[in-house]
Amino acid sequence: MACSARENRGAKTWLVVALITLVTGFIYGQIRDHEFIDYDDIGYFINDPRLDGQFTLDDLSSAFTESYYANWSPMTSISIRAVEAAHGPDPAGQLLWNLTLHLLTSTLLFAALITLTGQFGPSAFVALVFAAHPLHVESVAWASQRKDVLAGAFWAAALLAYGRYRLRANWPRYLSLFAFSFLAMLSKPTAVSLPITLLLLDYWPLNRLRSLASLGKCIFEKWPLYLASIVASAATLWAQGAAGARQTGWHSLSDRFLNAGLSYVTYLSDTFWPTRLAVFYPYPNAEELASPLPLVAWLALIFLSLASLYWRSRRPYFAMGWWWFVLTLIPMIGLIQVGTQGHADRYMYMPMVGLLISIAWGVRGLLSSNPWRNWLAPILSAAAILTLTALAHQQVGHWKNTLHLFSHALEATGPNAVAHRGLGVTHWLAGNRVVAEQHLRRAVLVSPDWPDARLSLALALTQSGRFVEARTHLLRAQSDGADPGRVHGGLGVVAQQLGQENAAIREYQAALSQNPDDSELANNLAWIFATSSRPELRDANSAIRLADQALKAAPGNPDYLSTLAAAYAAAGRLGDASATQVRAIHALGPDTDPAKLKAFKAGLERYREPRAPSPSP
Repeated sequence: MACSARENRGAKTWLVVALITLVTGFIYGQIRDHEFIDYDDIGYFINDPRLDGQFTLDDLSSAFTESYYANWSPMTSISIRAVEAAHGPDPAGQLLWNLTLHLLTSTLLFAALITLTGQFGPSAFVALVFAAHPLHVESVAWASQRKDVLAGAFWAAALLAYGRYRLRANWPRYLSLFAFSFLAMLSKPTAVSLPITLLLLDYWPLNRLRSLASLGKCIFEKWPLYLASIVASAATLWAQGAAGARQTGWHSLSDRFLNAGLSYVTYLSDTFWPTRLAVFYPYPNAEELASPLPLVAWLALIFLSLASLYWRSRRPYFAMGWWWFVLTLIPMIGLIQVGTQGHADRYMYMPMVGLLISIAWGVRGLLSSNPWRNWLAPILSAAAILTLTALAHQQVGHWKNTLHLFSHALEATGPNAVAHRGLGVTHWLAGNRVVAEQHLRRAVLVSPDWPDARLSLALALTQSGRFVEARTHLLRAQSDGADPGRVHGGLGVVAQQLGQENAAIREYQAALSQNPDDSELANNLAWIFATSSRPELRDANSAIRLADQALKAAPGNPDYLSTLAAAYAAAGRLGDASATQVRAIHALGPDTDPAKLKAFKAGLERYREPRAPSPSP
């Protein structure tokens, strides 16, 4: 009989695992045809020079010694580099690994809850909803959020390890708990709250917190985890400070506090009603923060917190789940502002687990006296999971490419500078310059103090030949704190096109001091040094050095080759100039503008013209 019960339980367990796999595959299978998004993905997967198709010991060591996009997340860095080495630059490889990790996290969460609670139904519900919830789409369908799903997998593994450790405490199991916990923190710094979730599990379902003495014991046994949290937090603060990623100074403490209340309530409502989700939610404006809504939000949070404490003896799962949600969100709630968003779906990846536990065991408690509970609970659960699956599948479709994603963001949020800028850049690269400029101007209008939007507009105006207006926007972006290298580079182009070569040289040199590897800036400065009509600005040796530098970054670039030819000519090395200009002409593609080809050939003729010998002294 016992053997039959175990077999039945095993069969049901594998059925749940199969359902998790089926649901996850249905929702996210479409991402294999998706593109990288022009919002972090370009930096993570296209412009990163370390993604060269190989994974070396240097990649492994540098992951721990270098900050990674304003964070210290070495495991995420290693994961991305290893996947690229194995699968190449195709987005499908990175995205399908996100899917695999999300599936693993959902399955490990199910195993952990079974181990910790011994209750099958609620554990299966939590895992299936976790797998299907639309709030998790951002973490899976956005390649750059590898850190979410990787940290989530290690976090869920740590929960399972803790459950096994509590069944039989020994050093190997404790070491596995520490290893998974620290790996989660090395994947995403916000996992520093993981030890708190273990302490909450001590309260329920493990029922270990019976007195102050037991509380002290539970805290002390986890001291290595707290130490790991301190190390990870310190490294993250250093990385964010060095990269200038913290925007705490952009908003007052009172505004950040008010937005935190609104964010908590938004996360709560989106868990139950996940519609109108977007990649970016603008920060609340002054009118919204001055309205009664933030105060009402904080009163609701205080009420629910007090209710969880009041019901702690009768409904301990509610207190445990509620405080899991509240405490694990603290690093992402915006009191220390990172980024410009008001809130973000990805921040709910692991904090949602607490709410799902409260819901699952709460509904179980409410139905405990209902004679139809054996039928009612599965029907309600299936309805919820199917609804969430349909919504999540639809949401994943919006992540197909940058154009779809930001178009949907405008529909979901209304005025949204980030979405307008993203659409502007995307349309510009596609050649739709009129539509692009409309979006870029709209981005500046919505957020006039956001330097990135104004800088993007300025660079577009520069490429359109409207140099005076471009300079106005560049100077305003500079005063608002835009990237100095990009601003100086843009001002250099404007000055060069307006014939202000002295100013152009100063701006290019300032830009190269910020971005020494920028080949376009090096080429532009080399051209002035090589071809200026003013003898005092000519510097043939510097021109050759800069043109060589540009070509090392972009070998075979015909424009850079032509600049090097001009630099050789300025130095009197006409043979080298002719040979290099021939290379430049051969490097031109078949669709080259005939006027450009004619100009290149005219340059070659100049270098081949015989020159009269210099008079004898």
